[in-house]
Amino acid sequence: MRLIVLIYFTFINILFSQQIVNELKLPKYLDETSALEYYGGNLLTLNDSGGKSILYEFNFDGVVINQHQIKTVKNYDWESLAADNNFIYVGDFGNNFSNRDNLTILKINIKNFELVGKILISYKNQKKTLYNPLGKFDAEALISYGNKLILFSKNRKDLTSEVYIIPKEIGTYKLEEINSIITDCLITGADYDNDLKMLALVGYDLDHGNHYIFKIKNFDPLNISSFNKAKINIGKAQIESIKIIDNKTFWLTSEDEGFTKSPRLFKIIF
Repeated sequence: MRLIVLIYFTFINILFSQQIVNELKLPKYLDETSALEYYGGNLLTLNDSGGKSILYEFNFDGVVINQHQIKTVKNYDWESLAADNNFIYVGDFGNNFSNRDNLTILKINIKNFELVGKILISYKNQKKTLYNPLGKFDAEALISYGNKLILFSKNRKDLTSEVYIIPKEIGTYKLEEINSIITDCLITGADYDNDLKMLALVGYDLDHGNHYIFKIKNFDPLNISSFNKAKINIGKAQIESIKIIDNKTFWLTSEDEGFTKSPRLFKIIF
């Protein structure tokens, strides 16, 4: 896909406070939980880093009530979920060392969890490398935005998040950034609420020492001039997903990663 306009902005970064209102343990086997999406009055998540090719459905009490296997596909590094009225989009684009050549978004039928097809992506400016732990071509955050998907990068080199627009149609696309957000952290999750016209992001420092939540009102991918940002006072965690409840309340999940005895689901006000 060819995109012509590349826009950079000076961002107004306003620090706000947040409050954790609920914390629930999730089953141990969700120790790599890395995505959230609504489904039939419940939540869906997945395990990243080569986990099983399963979308786990759980209720707001943290109880898993169904496991939806996506047949015929492998979980190389599933990192994110997005959805519209007809399809679920599974982002298999984890690229920690900026060296993958099989980045994919799986397009799944929302009614029966069958694979419809694959959206194959690559970065136009990515140079082939065997190993680059501080690369800029990793991503863990995907949203549905009208008839497009939007990907937010996890840029370890610059601590920014590049914005990429991707068609929802099955095909092969070379991505060019259309914007870049100065986040000063690694973006690990995103959600967009069309009714609120609001984007939410989460991320953490390079050493995972601090976690942050971002709120961007009247979201326009070509014009992100300001955002609200808060440090999440959550202790040891690894937050990699977010889901909007309303304009000030959000669900988050944290991987286990040896920090605690189990992964967790948080409800926070920001």
